[in-house]
Formats: sequence, structure tokens, C-alpha cells
Amino acid sequence: MREGASMKKMILTAFSILVSASAFASTERFVVDPKSSEIQWVGTKVLVKDAHTGTIDLKDGYLEVINGDLSKADFIVKMNTIAVTDIKNPKDSAKLKGHLESEDFFDSAKFPEARLEITGSKKISSGGTHEISGILTIKGHSEKITFPATIKTESSKLSLIASLPVDRTKFKVKFGSKQFFENLVGNRIISDTFDLKVNLVASAQKKK
Repeated sequence: MREGASMKKMILTAFSILVSASAFASTERFVVDPKSSEIQWVGTKVLVKDAHTGTIDLKDGYLEVINGDLSKADFIVKMNTIAVTDIKNPKDSAKLKGHLESEDFFDSAKFPEARLEITGSKKISSGGTHEISGILTIKGHSEKITFPATIKTESSKLSLIASLPVDRTKFKVKFGSKQFFENLVGNRIISDTFDLKVNLVASAQKKK
């Protein structure tokens, strides 16, 4: 009986400690400002040095910080807002934009949104302040992803800066990929990886 009572007391004590820690945890929610934030994309061909560049708009998003550490986040990107910035001729720029939004690439009519869910983070000593873990969804297909990021908080503002290399073939974006088309030659071969350069700006949500 004494052993049983002792074990019960230990369990109750542990539970009490967990409840107390939870009660004193400081949780903040930051809401992303799409107008102040920016997402740039960079795509290249295997045998061509020049890269295509552009932007894409963020629809909305939030980040949750517990005791100063990023706990989770969720961002939605509008896939029909792809813009091309390296081509100055409006006709040629519109042509590339249309191709990127077509079924060959991101099929934005069928899949109007992409999503990045952050599921956790840990502090690192180089390459940024945190290593981010999450799930990226493009064209309805989801893949786990990790990447370094620099997260800064100042007063009621939070910023997250990161560069994400994305293997497009994992999201069924196969056009111009040597993995799937053996007859491709020269500048028709498109790199399987494109980069997303992210600069997110968020404000602390006022507590009700």
C-alpha cells in the first residue's frame, strides 16, 4: 500500500509541475502583413548562367512563439500572382508568367494556393538563428522540408528571413526535367531545383 501511495503521489506531483509550467508559458501570436512581406523566386536552366527571377504574393499567415521560440506557423501563397522581374519586354514577361501558371508547371487554375506549415524550430549557431521544420504543399502534394532561417523579434514586430531550395519534381512539376524527359538537350533542360527567398514581416496580435 505504501508503494502504491508513493507512486500516486509522484504522478500527482509530476502532473502538477506540468500544469504549472503550462500556466506560466508565454505564448504570442504574430500575424503576417502580406504587403510588407516579400517572396522572390529564382529558376535556372542547367546549361544557361542567367536565371529567371520574379515574385509571388502571400495571401495570409501567422506565427506562434512560445517563450521566445517559434513553435508553429502557417502561410498561404496565391499561385496566380506569379510575376516575372528579369524580363523587361511586357509580351515576353507575360508569356513566361502564363507558362509558369499553366499545367506544365504549377497549374494555378486548379491549384490556386500553396502552403507552408511550420511544425517546429531549433536554435542553430550558424547559417541563421533557427533551423525550421515544416510541410510544404504545392499542386496538392505535400513534402517535409527543413531550412535555416533568421528570426528577429523587436517590440511587437517579428521578421523571418530565409532561402528555401525546392525540388520541384517532388511536387509533380516535371516540365523540362532531365529526370523525366531523356530527349532534352541544351537550354531546354531546366534545373529541378528553384529557390524561394522569403522575407516575412509580422505584428503581434493584440490580446482580447
